[in-house]
Amino acid sequence: MIQDLDLKYSTRRHKCILLPRFSAAGELSLTPVAVTPKHNAQARQQQQQQQQQQLDAGSAAPSQHDFPHAIVSLALHPSPGDDYIRQLVSEFHTIFCDVQKAVKAAAAKTALAPVTTASRRLSQFSNTQSALSSETSAILSKRYRQALKATELNLLHDLQRTAIVAGHADAQAALENHHPVCQEMFQTRQVIVSSMTLWHLCEIMFIDTRANGLVTDSLCAWLQHSFDASVERLPDEFIPASAANRSVEELQLWAYIARLVMRGDTDSAQQLLPQPNESPSAAVCFGPMNALLANVPRGSAATSVSEFMLAWSRWREECRIQQRDVFAGHFGWELLGRVLLGDQAVLRKLAQQWYELVVARLFLVTPNTKVFDLGLLAQEAMAELPPPLPISPDQAEADTGAGEFDRIMAAAFEFDIQKVVQDCTTLFDGWFVAHFTDLLQRCGKLESIPLAYGSDIREFFVLEYANQLASHNALWRLACDYFASCSVFGPHFLKAFVERVAPFSSEKKAAKLMLTCDRFGLTEERSTIHKVLGKWRLQQGRLGAALGHFIQTRDVTHVTAISLQLLDSYRQTGVLPDLAVLDAFGTEVGMSKALTILHKYKQFHSLYRSGDLREAARLLVDLLAHESAPKRMWFTLLLDALPLLESEQLLFGVSQTYILMRSVEELCEAHNLTSLLALDLKADGKSSSSSSSSSSAASAAGGARRQINEQMEVVRLALARNLSRALVLKQQ
Repeated sequence: MIQDLDLKYSTRRHKCILLPRFSAAGELSLTPVAVTPKHNAQARQQQQQQQQQQLDAGSAAPSQHDFPHAIVSLALHPSPGDDYIRQLVSEFHTIFCDVQKAVKAAAAKTALAPVTTASRRLSQFSNTQSALSSETSAILSKRYRQALKATELNLLHDLQRTAIVAGHADAQAALENHHPVCQEMFQTRQVIVSSMTLWHLCEIMFIDTRANGLVTDSLCAWLQHSFDASVERLPDEFIPASAANRSVEELQLWAYIARLVMRGDTDSAQQLLPQPNESPSAAVCFGPMNALLANVPRGSAATSVSEFMLAWSRWREECRIQQRDVFAGHFGWELLGRVLLGDQAVLRKLAQQWYELVVARLFLVTPNTKVFDLGLLAQEAMAELPPPLPISPDQAEADTGAGEFDRIMAAAFEFDIQKVVQDCTTLFDGWFVAHFTDLLQRCGKLESIPLAYGSDIREFFVLEYANQLASHNALWRLACDYFASCSVFGPHFLKAFVERVAPFSSEKKAAKLMLTCDRFGLTEERSTIHKVLGKWRLQQGRLGAALGHFIQTRDVTHVTAISLQLLDSYRQTGVLPDLAVLDAFGTEVGMSKALTILHKYKQFHSLYRSGDLREAARLLVDLLAHESAPKRMWFTLLLDALPLLESEQLLFGVSQTYILMRSVEELCEAHNLTSLLALDLKADGKSSSSSSSSSSAASAAGGARRQINEQMEVVRLALARNLSRALVLKQQ
């Protein structure tokens, strides 16, 4: 049962193919563990005995040098700056988001569909998570494989170019000379190829299911794309005495053509057949053999099983006739005839791996085998061509990478989805398992069974992978989409992640984090980020930026304090900071009286600079008319009115001039002037508490009082002239 899955996969020994994992420091690295099987049964048996002796003695798993280097299994520990892995992670993230969109679209379409009695009964027995059709799931799965293939091709191209730049003839020469960069690129490519192999097999078995249930052609294509047919000498038992003097190249050619036919690659086999003018045997056998290979029946999705088997039986009968009447006695051609007839001895001897034997028997012996019946073929093939190590559960911990990879493929052939997921948790890191289980569950093939803590298998792996992404400096934004796709614990993880990320490490990161909050509706978290940023800007002395952040959080206390601080700063220095941030808030500037005054004062300066003096004068009078501005600002406002009063154009009317004159007289009262003087002395660091003596303080106060009185006299004179001009204009 799926409850028996060991979910603590991250604590296991990763001995085989693992896909990108991110450490707490966000680093990527690659470490190869290459293991492959021997090429004949006797060597395999000796190999297994040696490995079992090592295990009985308590030694470690066999090293890379214990096996020939044919099919490489890798353990991936991501390395810093690995652009290929980061690109692949980004591509998979894009496809993952499209999967979630497709699920939502399918759910919406289902909700709009009319509910009938039959559909209601069917829904009671169907998987509620099955929102994607088989066609949509297959398209999305192929996009995952296309991303893997594109990355593999880029690696191959760059590997060749790097080898040439380093002074080697080609990539193979660089690898033989142990060039470190080329070796790392080769190892990365092997990881991609291995993962693509397994994904393709699982796609055929679980996702891209045909209506007639036939998978022969798909498995032949998988074998051809994933594993190369090796070029080896033809076994001695297939070489008659009359052909003993044949060259090694000719023996290898016939063995290679036979293996191509076993893999279903009849097109390539046709191209390699000896031409009629090359030998007497070819003149007799080429035409019939070429016709048989060209007319092999294929079970397309539009063909029923009965129609396919009828055509295949006729083709098989034709093979028997040609084998008896034409191919018999002709070296090489007779061997191909036995292969087409599904001779078990020939297939078993020519197959190098058990999965090659499975595909050969499926293609040439029982092509009508359904996907649910492939397990029996796989078990028989593994009994005849065993993997590098026994795959029994009691030896799972002692399994090598190749053995564990074979175990996953065997579970896939047996249509044991739960076992495939379980073994993938041992071999693969979260990158592969998260996307694989997500797609399986979205297409209804992985049962959604809740775990003890309320989540399910898919959500567990997606959250685990999202946590790995969250710790990476360059990929942390991708984690948010994975968190959001998990309905049970995803929102809690997302909120905790946003609160944990330090937004003040850079302006760019803070902006990205707030965009993330807007995207997922995290209002409280966005407000918290603004508060943190506001306090940080306040500590830096960037009052304008701090004010903008506190306005976003509607923190009236901080908004009022910063607004008054900005007004006092201008009153002391005569420099008003850039407050363009206020223009973006509109009516929100009314949350605080001090903020409203600051906003109007900023508008006054903007109007003055733009040349709209009349509107600037009106706004200045409004600030003084209703005593909205604090009295400590009046002195500054009256000084700002001087250029307007001296303007050639009459900007203040009689009533407005009276308001300004009243403000001057009220400001010049003893207690108001004393308060203003005390603020100026405190700002200049000349208050009595910090002065060296009372006499120096009195002298400073006296000098400041005289300066203020002189400036007020200038304002009075300007007001008197303006009043006379206003009265004359009024009489006229």
